[in-house]
Formats: sequence, C-alpha cells, structure tokens
Amino acid sequence: MKSNREDLREGRFPRTEQITFKRHADESDHGCAFLRLFSRVLLALLFPALFGSTSAPAAFGAEHTIPSPDADVVESRPESESGVPLLNVWFLDVKEGAATVVKLPDGKCLLVDGGPPEKDVVVPFLEETACTTLAAVVLTHPHDDHVGGLTRVIKEISVERVYDPAVMHPTKSYERFLEAIEADTRIAYGSPEPEEVWSWDTTVEIQVLNSGFPPGSKELNDASIVLRIRFDSATVMLTGDAEEKAERAVIRRFSGRLHSDLLQVAHHGSRSSTRKQFLNEVSPRFAVISCGRGNPYGHPHAEVLRRLREAGVKVFRTDEDGTIHAWTNGRDWFFEKERLRSVSVR
Repeated sequence: MKSNREDLREGRFPRTEQITFKRHADESDHGCAFLRLFSRVLLALLFPALFGSTSAPAAFGAEHTIPSPDADVVESRPESESGVPLLNVWFLDVKEGAATVVKLPDGKCLLVDGGPPEKDVVVPFLEETACTTLAAVVLTHPHDDHVGGLTRVIKEISVERVYDPAVMHPTKSYERFLEAIEADTRIAYGSPEPEEVWSWDTTVEIQVLNSGFPPGSKELNDASIVLRIRFDSATVMLTGDAEEKAERAVIRRFSGRLHSDLLQVAHHGSRSSTRKQFLNEVSPRFAVISCGRGNPYGHPHAEVLRRLREAGVKVFRTDEDGTIHAWTNGRDWFFEKERLRSVSVR
C-alpha cells in the first residue's frame, strides 16, 4: 500500500497514480402460488409453533416467508446463529449512490463507499449494527455519490485506516473527505495495489483486483477499487463504478480466479459495466444493484438486466428492495430485503 499522508500534510490531493421460491412456476401458476403463500402465512400466524421462530435465518432448503409488519425498518441480525460464524454484507439504500457495510466473522467492520452527501444513512446504520469502530474505510473512487457520506463517518466513527485509488478529482466532497482524514492523525491512509491481500480476520481474505487507472483509460470510474472477499467457500465481489476497461484489466490479471457467488453490479447497473465477458468470468449466482428509484440516468439499464437474466443470476435492487442484507456461513447464502423481509437460501 502506498501511503498518501505526505500529500495531505502538504495540502495536495493524493498523487494521480424472502421467501424466494426455489420452485420456478410458469405464468399460469401464479394464482395458485399466491393462494399457497397466503395459506402458509395464515397458518404461520395462527400456529407459530408449527413453523418455528421467524427471527432466525431459514434452514438450508427451507421455503417459507412471513412478511414483517414493520417491513420499512431495518432489523439487524446477530453475527452468528447457533455459534456458527457468519460474514455479513449490507448494501445500504442510499438512493442513487453506493455504500456497503461488511462485518467479518470476528466482528471487525469494513465500509466501502459512503453514498451521496445529502443522505444521512451510513452513521446511524453503523451505530445500529455495532460497527462503531471500522477496521477500514474504502473509497472506491471520489465521485460524490460514493464519497459524500464519508466525511461524517470519519468525524464520528473510529476509523483505523482509509484506502482510496489516489486519483485527482478536485470537488468539495472529496476535499472535505481529505480534510477529515488530515485532521485525525491516528488514521492510516494510502492507496492499495492490485493483488494486495488484507487479512484482518484469519478466516477471511480480501483481495484487491483493481485500484487506479487501468492501461488506456483516464475515466474516473475505471480507477475504482475492486475487491473480492472470500470466507471459506463463499465469495463476494465489490466493484465500485468500474467500467469496461477496468473489467478487461481485471480479467487480464486474474482470469480463472474471479468466480464470486455474489456480485455488486458496477456503476449502479449502467450499460458501461458488467459486460458479458466479465460476467462470464465472475459467474455469480446472486447480484445486487445499488441505485435510486426514478433516477435521471435510467439505472439499471435494460441491457444489464438482460445480461444478468440470461446468465441465470438472481438480482436484488436497492431501488425496489431497500437495504439488502446478505450473509453466509461460508457455504450457504441468505438474503433479507428491507421493504419485504424475506430469505433466500442456496
């Protein structure tokens, strides 16, 4: 990791360099499916002992859903069930932006991006999930919808280290972010290199796949820090706003080592990202798109949704589902959606 503390001291910018049904009913079966679901929910409410507690993740292979009466409230999950360590990932609903909280099995927390400056979401969520000390804050790239919410985080939450790709972007949001880091001399600040590996939890490996401009690009989105997190056999990839040239650079360097069960779709589902070759390399089973409802960019674009559908990927969207909580025991994945609480298991 290249340290950027010297740049800050000299007043410069860093150097530029559910129930989700497993059964696939056809269109003609939707009415019957609804009646079966209604019957199950009614039975569960009248005879809860028959169905067990609804507060814990469903067991492997389970197929049931009970909508929550307060489904607009994010309910934090325990870090482990029956003593089994879990990797937790929350994709926060920050409208048109991105902010992702990762809680490692040993309780350490990582924040990747902070959403736009006007959304007061991240700090309250960190406090709610007991992430009041962050092992790291990662700014994938300094666009406002990723950096805006991080200044408050750095001022109000204890942060051990901050990473960004060290690319020039002289905006007020990024200046405030750098000033907050400079004011807290306890924070280690630098830029990671591709292939760098972070192992703050002995059971989890976090590998840097991209950081800074790839060859042939000066597009800020392509400088995004891209991370792949592995916990036992479970993997998740966080992509920032990486576009096609960054995806090609990642494939050139890591081809054959990119498979991830869960993919955060880059650039809010823009057609500039998640190209077919990259999607084939990653071959995810699940994907999350962070975007705002009715956003002026038309995210997610129809082409990306089509690519994901043709690849057989189950898609979650913050504009439709609210904050999305994914967690894994290292083998199976579970999902909970804020707006209609539900669980999906593989």
